[in-house]
Amino acid sequence: MKCFKTVALAATAVALLASASYAQECAKESVKIGWLPKLDTDPYFQVAGAGAQDAAKEIGGEIIKLAPSQATAEAQVEIVNNLVSQGVKVIALSSNDANAIAPALKRAAKQGVRTVTFDSDAATDARTVFVNQAKGDSLAEMMLQSMHDLIGGEGEFAILSSTATAANQNAWIDFMKQKLSGDPKFSRK
Repeated sequence: MKCFKTVALAATAVALLASASYAQECAKESVKIGWLPKLDTDPYFQVAGAGAQDAAKEIGGEIIKLAPSQATAEAQVEIVNNLVSQGVKVIALSSNDANAIAPALKRAAKQGVRTVTFDSDAATDARTVFVNQAKGDSLAEMMLQSMHDLIGGEGEFAILSSTATAANQNAWIDFMKQKLSGDPKFSRK
């Protein structure tokens, strides 16, 4: 858990620093940051949120964590609008729907808010920078290999996703499908 928390802390710090670098300006005072995961109850996002809090203590700033109780784009749009009204300078989020969240992020940007995505990206023209926790094709291949090993290389399985619009998970699924159809090790016998 400590290693994972350290990774989340480092990714958060990098995301915040990258956002400042992208804008070619440095904050002259403490920055208020909105932290918006896909879902409040997911252990991954709880650890990442704790890392964000640790990063804020280390580099300065304030984290306002708001998370939806359901993993929907509509809930995230409402939270983005709420964070902007609270005067945040940066919003760090894991998108539930890359395209549905884009208009709210673009409105936030027009008000001077930097947007950083992590874990699951938003539309590229709606955010400042994306920080990925792992290389998507490598992660997908590891999941597929793990499933292959669990079922002894034979049998059927299903691939589940948290939501139909989760950009990161859809990319993993697409890669798995490519491997299933193109790699003899994984093809149906």
